[in-house]
Amino acid sequence: MMPKLYSSEEMHKARNVNLAMFLSDYDPYRYNMNRRGYIVDEEKETIVFSLKSGHWFNNTEDAVSKKMKHGNIIDYLMYIEGETFPDAMQIILRWISMAEQSGVSTQNPFLENAKE
Repeated sequence: MMPKLYSSEEMHKARNVNLAMFLSDYDPYRYNMNRRGYIVDEEKETIVFSLKSGHWFNNTEDAVSKKMKHGNIIDYLMYIEGETFPDAMQIILRWISMAEQSGVSTQNPFLENAKE
């Protein structure tokens, strides 16, 4: 079976998703915003998300972090949550579709003018 190819628009939307909104829907009890405007993964306390950059950062030196210390939400779902690339894309694109149907902006407000 041929892997699904994603359009540049789908990739752009997925890479620039509003992290605060996505994570609060993905697992509402796991992610909390701290006073400095970072979202902390309460299950894996060394992982923080920067709302401004739209990336996550792993502040530990375990085996996973040696492979991947930071990245976008697609990378997070793959390297930290263990999803495949197609599954990670489906999770994000499904969330974007549902949010857009509700009239909610899904893109990171800090990255609205971001280019691919």
